[in-house]
Amino acid sequence: LWFIENDGFRHAHLVRQLGQQHTAIANVADDARFSLHPHQGALIAQPEGCDPFSMYYDLFVLAPNATKPQRITRCGRYRLATWSPDGSQIAAVQHTNGTPALVLLDANGKQHQKLMQADAGEIIGALDWRDDNLVFTLQRNHQWDIYLLDVHSRKLRQLTHDRAIERTVRFDRDGSLIYSADYSGNFEIYRTAGNFDTASQLTRGIGAALAPSTSTSNDGGEFYYVGFAADGQRIYRGHNIALGTVSLVSSKATD
Repeated sequence: LWFIENDGFRHAHLVRQLGQQHTAIANVADDARFSLHPHQGALIAQPEGCDPFSMYYDLFVLAPNATKPQRITRCGRYRLATWSPDGSQIAAVQHTNGTPALVLLDANGKQHQKLMQADAGEIIGALDWRDDNLVFTLQRNHQWDIYLLDVHSRKLRQLTHDRAIERTVRFDRDGSLIYSADYSGNFEIYRTAGNFDTASQLTRGIGAALAPSTSTSNDGGEFYYVGFAADGQRIYRGHNIALGTVSLVSSKATD
């Protein structure tokens, strides 16, 4: 289990938890976000100096067994990024004049394609890649929803269309989606069915359940998520047991 820990006393750092062994791997910025690949290592988006007067988000790679991330972009303004399944490419959210776009880079950080341009005022809040599809959350017209983008055809599919806030979406091993949403008025973890028409509720608690991450090492449907307790945030283990079902609005294709 990998996560970023910031306890307010030490520098924020990327942590690997293996059983009871808790290992700080590398220092990162307070607002860093990361994506893992089994061969390429950790892809980190974090703010860094661009020139003597500017701080922009750039991409860093922490190779397996390394202890210091290596910068691969400069002044890129990449707020989110994820590896392609084979590790040869990177999909990233790039901000220009406050407007995000989905772009494609090679493994060394060289940009070579723009996949989608969002409109002014829109926000992309999560990003993940499986097979030929990118899944992401997008705030459009003051509403958060989940979208799928085919990397090759550029066909965009809207999976949800409601007044709820869907966030921190990720692909599960079987191609379903696991994400956090406030359908009940409280943020809980949900997993979609294969056709994305319905979603099963997997948590029920008092505090918010956020940032789900599925296990890659077991087939029991376990997942991890961040929850709030009286003493702050904690990481919890959840199980693939449906506590209820939510019908998702039929998706529609858009250009």
